[in-house]
Amino acid sequence: AEAEAEAEAEAKAEAEAEAEAEAEAEAEAEAEAEAEAEAEAEAEAENDSIVTGLWVLLDTRDGASVHPLNLISCSTSHSNTDAMAGKAIALFP
Repeated sequence: AEAEAEAEAEAKAEAEAEAEAEAEAEAEAEAEAEAEAEAEAEAEAENDSIVTGLWVLLDTRDGASVHPLNLISCSTSHSNTDAMAGKAIALFP
């Protein structure tokens, strides 16, 4: 009976250690996901600032405001696309 109680206590301790390791792994995964979300938000903010920078560049170099996305939009009108391409070449020689 004593050996049985000992084995039971050992199994309980093992289960506790396993649960602890699982909780630790979960916390680690959560921290990793948080860091990933933070990095994503940072990259998004960087992209926004690049677009804003382009916007300012277009505003200052051209006098007329042209949204930077217009430069890379897939327009069906070829004349519009050509005009935008010309503008892009003029802006970024």
